[in-house]
Amino acid sequence: MARGLAGRGETEIDLVALNEDEKVIRFGSCKRTASKLRPDLAAFDQHVERFLGSHKEYKGWTIEKAAIAPVLGDQAERQAIEARGYLPQDLRDLTQGL
Repeated sequence: MARGLAGRGETEIDLVALNEDEKVIRFGSCKRTASKLRPDLAAFDQHVERFLGSHKEYKGWTIEKAAIAPVLGDQAERQAIEARGYLPQDLRDLTQGL
C-alpha cells in the first residue's frame, strides 16, 4: 500500500512499489521510448536518493530499480540497463503471467 509517497519538489519517480512483508521497495522510471531510458538513469538515481532521504522509514529496506518502456527488444540495451543496476522491463515483462 502506498501512503504519502509523493516526492517533494524536484523528485520525479514514476513508480513506487512496496513489499512491506519482505521490506523491499521498487522504484521505476518509465519512458515512451526505450532509447531514452539509459541516458536518464543517472538523474533518476538522484531522484531515488532524494526520495529515500525524505522517507527515513525505508532505511534498511532492499532497493530495486526498474527501467520501463513499452518495448525493450534489443538485448544489448537490456544488458546495458542491467549493468547500471536496473531491471529492464517492457509491457510484455510487466504483464507476463497475468
